[in-house]
Amino acid sequence: MFVQCVHCPLRRRPLFRPFSETELGFIGGMKTDHIVVAPRTDIIREDEVGGPVYTLFEGWAIRYHRLPNGARQILDIVLPGMDGLKS
Repeated sequence: MFVQCVHCPLRRRPLFRPFSETELGFIGGMKTDHIVVAPRTDIIREDEVGGPVYTLFEGWAIRYHRLPNGARQILDIVLPGMDGLKS
């Protein structure tokens, strides 16, 4: 399901400010895909550099650091509409 930025239901949330046509066109031009991932799937790993920028459309995500003993230290919780899942 590909949702163009201009039609994104997240934009109606009070958290977001209105975009100008220029801003919306720029952001829309960066979007290349709309992906669905299974729960507990790593989207980006801690040491990865570069790659795409994601906007969480549905569900929850966490940013975490893997500790030497294998446990995860949660650094951030990401909710729908928050972008920058890039580490």
